[in-house]
Amino acid sequence: MGRYDYQYDHASEPMEHDPEQTIEHAMGDVIIAFEELDDAIAGAISGILNRGDEVGRIVTAQLSFRNKVDMFGALIKFDRPDSVIATLIDGLCAGLLSVETVRNEIVHSKWRQDFTAGIQRSKFTARVKHGLKETKETWHPGHSAAEARALSTTRNAGVGYVSA
Repeated sequence: MGRYDYQYDHASEPMEHDPEQTIEHAMGDVIIAFEELDDAIAGAISGILNRGDEVGRIVTAQLSFRNKVDMFGALIKFDRPDSVIATLIDGLCAGLLSVETVRNEIVHSKWRQDFTAGIQRSKFTARVKHGLKETKETWHPGHSAAEARALSTTRNAGVGYVSA
């Protein structure tokens, strides 16, 4: 696993439950943190282009998160080919994309409250290789709070380099 890959084993290391935070609140925190990460990557692209925030926004406004990450990595390698960040960028970009996967699980799943066990996540997929498949798991508030912290950590680790 690379330096910035996100993975957390909730079964072996459950997060502390904050009785004031609901699962819905924690999921909202993840979504907000992800949007801040997306915005930070757009800002980093703007900084590399060095044409001002408005030009940076024009360049990134229509890009998906994945395309922003790809552009960010390509610009780093082009702009600073001999820098330390250029040697780490592939791992950082892979980590950013793994965080996107967690965000997509949260946003694109069906959720049902189970008052005894937390909240149930259900997601259907249909692929040639496996056919129709339903994934189910139970989440608790600490589960998505861990994702929010991972998003914040990834954001702080990866995109503050532009001034370096």
